[in-house]
Amino acid sequence: MYCKIYRNLYTATFLLLLIFSEAFSQNTPCDSEFKDKIEKLIEQDKLHEADSIFTLVEKSRSIDIYDLMKWLRIKGVLADYTEVGRIACRIVQKQPGLSPFICDQLPEIIKDAEPITIRKVMEQYLFCALVKNDDATELKLWAADVYSRFGLYKEELDILTDTALKNQDAANALLNSANKKFAKKLFIPAINAALPAYQIVNDPDLKSICAMILFQSYGHIGKNDSAAIWLGRTSFAQTGFRILAAAFFQKTGYFRKADSIIALIPASLSRDTLTIRQFLYKGETGAAIDLSESLRLNKYNAQQKNQLLFWEMRSLFFGGRYIEAEALQDSIVFFPSMSNANTFVNTRYIFNNIKKEPQAGKIFGSLAYSIWLDKPDDIYKILQSGDINAYCPDVKQLLYCEGIKALIAWKQFPLTRTLIEQTKISTDCPELKFYYGEALLYTGKIEKGRLVLEELLLEYPGNVFSEKARLFLK
Repeated sequence: MYCKIYRNLYTATFLLLLIFSEAFSQNTPCDSEFKDKIEKLIEQDKLHEADSIFTLVEKSRSIDIYDLMKWLRIKGVLADYTEVGRIACRIVQKQPGLSPFICDQLPEIIKDAEPITIRKVMEQYLFCALVKNDDATELKLWAADVYSRFGLYKEELDILTDTALKNQDAANALLNSANKKFAKKLFIPAINAALPAYQIVNDPDLKSICAMILFQSYGHIGKNDSAAIWLGRTSFAQTGFRILAAAFFQKTGYFRKADSIIALIPASLSRDTLTIRQFLYKGETGAAIDLSESLRLNKYNAQQKNQLLFWEMRSLFFGGRYIEAEALQDSIVFFPSMSNANTFVNTRYIFNNIKKEPQAGKIFGSLAYSIWLDKPDDIYKILQSGDINAYCPDVKQLLYCEGIKALIAWKQFPLTRTLIEQTKISTDCPELKFYYGEALLYTGKIEKGRLVLEELLLEYPGNVFSEKARLFLK
């Protein structure tokens, strides 16, 4: 087994070494007995013995590049990473032309190691490799990429920040790192990378991008005061930045500021949509309905009118006019790439499930409005209302699922647990049972939470929420 893995890993190395065969001739003369012994041990899958022989031989004489490569691969297959960084560096010291190959292969060799081990191997390699490297920038940028690949973001940040102080290419790499973290929704690592990048990059446009990353990242983690500070440092020259800024100020309740930025945006569907949103955020659903209908009838092409139909339907639903909203949904042409596609699908699902009880449309609209406005306390009040008891079990269950799903997404675990326990919400369905178990776990009720999730696994094997429960229980 070892031999097969070793050969697969070794093939590319051997081919590359042929290119450097001239360099090998300058090494210590071949010890044929030693080499034959190593080859036989590899053929017999006795890699531990081969490793021991390498360790002993190295104490008495120099080992050539060809054999160092073998040893490095053996270490990788054995998952013995203690000397991997040093051996890799020895290879590069003997033949600098192999540096790109080592940089490509070293992450592959250590990819299954624990993070603490990866950190030690990288420290070992860099400590050695940087000694004789006059231009260390390229090597450090490579190391930063490796750290990022394995989720060692602090190490990545440390090395990029240190390098960026002396080199604008590294400063740009630091900004790129922040961008990647933001794209992966790793908002705190994105902030940690963007903060020093903002101080170091020279280009005003790049500074503005840093500020935008910081504005959005702080907004996502709920630090709106910090988000507002960084928003003030972005450039509003680009329409895209203005749209983001207006949406942020709407969401945080700064309506006058949002109005002033919307006024700077050229006439477009984006500006009109922001105006509709402004009415909805201010609680003026009637104005939002009138504007979306007027725009739909008098402006724009078919695809843009489709988007306005969505906002008109949503405004009607939020405003308690479910019957009109439900009638309008069939006029909307759905396509997966449309803006708000997931929201439309979910709304349509709700409409289809409450047709038999249209009187429930108003409370579902209020719930959807509260979710859109990010108001967990309002959701709590709606779901505690005695009016819910008038509906059939399926409709009640759907209402609870919609509201509690939003609370869980906002990590409102204490509120979720209190709601389920005080309102005596039935957790007979897998979705609600999972949410209850999750809320228990995150509020310190570990044993009870595990018990609820174990019940879910037994009662609903194969259900998607049972699979989620299985991951929690691991």
